[in-house]
Amino acid sequence: MRLEDIMTEGVVTIGPDDPVGLARERMRIEQIRHLVVVDGSRTVGILSERDIGGPRASTRARARLDGRPVRDFMATEIVAASPRTTLRQAANLMRGRTIGCLLVVQDEAVVGLVTTTDLLDELGRGTARPTGRVEKPPVRRPPSTGTVQGRRALRGPTGPRGARRLPPERTRRTVPPSAPRIAKRGVEEPPVHVRVVGAILSPEDREMVRTKLTRRLTKFASAIERVSVRIADVNGPKGGVDHRCVIKVVLRGLPSVVVERTDAALQLAVDAAVRATGMSVHRAIRRRRLKPLHHRKSTAAEAGVE
Repeated sequence: MRLEDIMTEGVVTIGPDDPVGLARERMRIEQIRHLVVVDGSRTVGILSERDIGGPRASTRARARLDGRPVRDFMATEIVAASPRTTLRQAANLMRGRTIGCLLVVQDEAVVGLVTTTDLLDELGRGTARPTGRVEKPPVRRPPSTGTVQGRRALRGPTGPRGARRLPPERTRRTVPPSAPRIAKRGVEEPPVHVRVVGAILSPEDREMVRTKLTRRLTKFASAIERVSVRIADVNGPKGGVDHRCVIKVVLRGLPSVVVERTDAALQLAVDAAVRATGMSVHRAIRRRRLKPLHHRKSTAAEAGVE
């Protein structure tokens, strides 16, 4: 596979004297993490989202940086390759350099951009991914203290004739399935970036993908750095099982989770990838929480402690 197969065509540019606030807003609108800095017709650098504080920059940090020019934060080291460069050759070009993207140049003109995430996603396609079902552990219930007419009785003071008092009936408010969920106060949603290659995706469908992922991953937001979604039409007009959805979740202090699903219908491919991503992230975080316990058990076994 070559860079022309995975590159993002039509790069977004900014001037070196433009303020950082404009660059941040442009990244937010275009749902991208890199801008090509051009001075007239000459490419002079690349500005990444991390260069200006990342997606989780505080309000104070943004106010301090947004008024400064882009040239103070851009990376001046530019690495370029032709569209016919293979992925292995591109990986060798980026190895040992602190860069997050590779410019694709043809006839001295920038025709596309390939990020490190795009490259690693394609090179890591052969890694194992979840395929089986995950059974939920049984729910442990506290021992019953006796029931009266199907409800648990309370121990303690009784009525005038010795009858045990029951808790007042609570009216359970039902919410229709179509009602929108309200985010919990103080819960931060993980940043989701949606990228489309060769397929047609309306703004409503983009928002649908972002909403589904946010609902699945909000409870893990503190452990997630960013989420990227790549939707591609593999066969183009030929048809067939050609809609591919690749979701990558970059975790803090853990290996990234990459899930890929392919289906004839775009909606089915997205739904399957979102479900598998939620399970994979849950397992990865659960393994990290259980690791100290396993370490203590192995240490005790080596010391001969029962």
